[in-house]
Amino acid sequence: MRVSRRLLVASLVAALTVIVLLTVGKSAVTIPGLWQASVQHTRTFRWVPFGDFFRYSHPLIPLYYLLGNVALFVPLGYVLRHRLTLRTTVAAGALTSALVEASQFIFALGYTDLNDILNNTLGTALGAAAFHLFGPRRWAHAMILASPLAVLSLYALFSLVDV
Repeated sequence: MRVSRRLLVASLVAALTVIVLLTVGKSAVTIPGLWQASVQHTRTFRWVPFGDFFRYSHPLIPLYYLLGNVALFVPLGYVLRHRLTLRTTVAAGALTSALVEASQFIFALGYTDLNDILNNTLGTALGAAAFHLFGPRRWAHAMILASPLAVLSLYALFSLVDV
């Protein structure tokens, strides 16, 4: 079963929109307990993978960042895998993540973190693996299309939790 080009484009736009909103858009939005917009205007690069994993005040915050960064790029991997090889898909995800992190650094829009690139790349690979497992079935594609909304919902839910 082939997925229409229009649905692929809509899925790609949705995935990239959520990626941009939750990465370079962090400096415009505060989510209580997760991040403050006022401290996102920084030019900091965290080079050590998982070096700050245990520095948070609540034990769920690092797990939330890890899972959030992975989940954020799953839709991108799934959509790109429709047209690209696995290697090219993962490389495109890593490049997209690196561009986001570079934008955050250049424009002082948030913390630039090697963890984010690693986790985003893992998310892209998992999305590509999901495509391999499920193929272009409509229900699977609908789930992937809906996942950016799920990520946004998780961020909204987290803002309601006092950590």
